[in-house]
Amino acid sequence: MARIDRWKNMEFIDIPFTTVGRQLTEKDKAVSDYINQIQKHFYDEHEQQQARWNTQDGCMRATRELIYDLNDGQPIFHIIGYSFNVRRGELQISHLLDLIIEGDSSEEIDDSICNTLALAHIHEVPVYPNTDELAEKLAEYYKDMMTQGFTMPDGEGSRQRYILTKSRSYIIEESDFLEKISLTEPIYAAELIIIRSSIQKEISKLSEVKKFITSLERAIKQLEFLLNKKERNEYELQSYLTQNPILLGLEYRNVIPKYKLGAEYEMDYALQRSSGLVDVMEIEASSLPLFNKNGDPSHYLIHAEQQVLDWLAWIERNHPYARESLPGITKPLGFVVIGRSSDLSDKGRNRLNQRNNLFRGNLQVLTYDDVLEKARTTYKVLTGIEV
Repeated sequence: MARIDRWKNMEFIDIPFTTVGRQLTEKDKAVSDYINQIQKHFYDEHEQQQARWNTQDGCMRATRELIYDLNDGQPIFHIIGYSFNVRRGELQISHLLDLIIEGDSSEEIDDSICNTLALAHIHEVPVYPNTDELAEKLAEYYKDMMTQGFTMPDGEGSRQRYILTKSRSYIIEESDFLEKISLTEPIYAAELIIIRSSIQKEISKLSEVKKFITSLERAIKQLEFLLNKKERNEYELQSYLTQNPILLGLEYRNVIPKYKLGAEYEMDYALQRSSGLVDVMEIEASSLPLFNKNGDPSHYLIHAEQQVLDWLAWIERNHPYARESLPGITKPLGFVVIGRSSDLSDKGRNRLNQRNNLFRGNLQVLTYDDVLEKARTTYKVLTGIEV
C-alpha cells in the first residue's frame, strides 16, 4: 500500500481552545462559542456524532506526541497536542495535559500503559521517553503491547483483550527483521530502541564469530608449524592441542587434562562439549608409528586404544559416580590422537579405517594430520576459504 493512500479521505480532529495567557477573555469565549456553533450545526445537519477531544480516542487524535515519564515513581504520559489559540487565530502545539497512570496493582498499571501505547500506535502518535534512562522501560512496555496485546472496555462493563493485526513482534523475535520493516509505516522511538538492541545482539554475535574464526585460523597455522618443525617437541605439540580445543571441532569448548576416574585411572583428557556432554581422549606422540613393518598394529597404538577402552568400561560400570564427579559424562566417545598420516601407506590408511569401523563409533583413532584436516574443513565451511 502506498503511503499517500492513507490520506485519500480527509480527517477532521476536534481540538481544545486556548488563548494567550491562562484565562479566556470575553472576546476569546465569543470566538470559541461561534466555532462550537458552526461545528454543532454541521454535525446536526448531517446527523453525525462529533468525536470530542476530551474522550480517550478524541484526545489521542489531537495529540502530536506522547512523552513517557515517571513522577515520584508513578508512570505518566505528557500529552503534547494541538489546540486552537482563539486570540491569535492559529493552531498551537503545546504541553496540554498529563495522563496519570493509576491502578490497584502493578498488573493494572502495566495494562493501562499498554492500552495507551496501543491507542497511540493506532493513531500513529509517536511515543518518546522523557530521558534516555527511561528508554529501556518504555521499550519493555511496547514489546509487551506488541506481543501480548492490550485490553479495552467491551461496552458491557468488562474488558476485552486485543492484539494489533499489524503487530511488529517480529522485530523482537526474528534476526531478519530489517528486511520485513515497511518503509511506508512510521517507526517510533520505542521500536527503534528494540531495533537497536536487536542489531547490537547481531553485531555481538558477528564479533564472536569473527573472534572464533580468527582463533581457529591462528591455531591451524601454529599446529601446522609445530608438525613441520625438523625437530618436533612432542610436549609442546600435545600441550598446544590441550590449550586449543577449537582444533578438535566446533562442538568442544574446553579440555580438562589429567582427569581421575576414581582411584583406578587417570585420563589424559576429558573434552567438554558446548552441550555439556563429555568425551575422552588419549594423546600420544606424533612420532609414534601406528603399524609395524608387517602391517600389524604397533604396541603404541594397541596400548593407547586399550587405555581409552578401559576408561569407557569404567565409566559404564560406575555411571552414577562418574556423573556425580563430572556431569555430562554419560556415554562418552573415545579418541586417540597418535602419529602422522604422512607416515602411512595407502594400505596403512585402509587398515586404520577398518580398525575404526570395528569400534563402531565408540572409539576413533586420529592422526595429528587428521586433526589438522578437520580444523581446516571447519574453517572452510565457516568462511568458504581454504587455509
